[in-house]
Amino acid sequence: MFNYNIKELYDFISEKMSHILASDIQYNWEEFENCLGQGISRSAFYYPEFPDIVFKLDIGEDGVGCEDFFGKEMEVYTEAKEYGLSQFFAPMAYIGTIQMDYADDRVDEYGENYEEIIQVSVEVYIQQKVDTTWSGKRASGEINVRELEHEIRTVEKLNVTEISWIPDLSAYFLKRYGEETYCELSELIDQCGLDDLHGGNWGFIDDDLILIDYAM
Repeated sequence: MFNYNIKELYDFISEKMSHILASDIQYNWEEFENCLGQGISRSAFYYPEFPDIVFKLDIGEDGVGCEDFFGKEMEVYTEAKEYGLSQFFAPMAYIGTIQMDYADDRVDEYGENYEEIIQVSVEVYIQQKVDTTWSGKRASGEINVRELEHEIRTVEKLNVTEISWIPDLSAYFLKRYGEETYCELSELIDQCGLDDLHGGNWGFIDDDLILIDYAM
């Protein structure tokens, strides 16, 4: 899937994280220039040494390893392959679990707050990097919504599932890949229970749309 040596990747990210507190990523991820963003359960890091992948760590707003969202994504990807739709899901691969320090807030017997440094296990996956997200491309003006008015009306009439995509994103997808593929992917997304389909979870590789976060 990726033409990299897994041990090299593991050693690289282990070294990068060796002087960083996992709690700092959880609460202050914006301060890390290599952090592309954070969700409820994961944070994504990019390094130019490996230009076509991102490193995804299970450190999110809710903490470290709060739920097995990586496992859910791997299940979804497997199902997508069975339906011949895996090209619309950014592939991932597990590279290992690293140990990181975490500043845990505690209260002593006198009611005083203090920090205790503990070690936590952090799962690391790599994922195909996209050129930009739907939100980014939409904000840049590269998407002309007026050119999608016909497709937007078509999507509204189709009403394939209870789960709705962003209207203009749905229209763009339908225009590029056709009604049949749009319906098939919609049904798969519904079947997998994915409803976190905001513009930051869709990315572009050239002009092709691909889901980069499909755990929820």
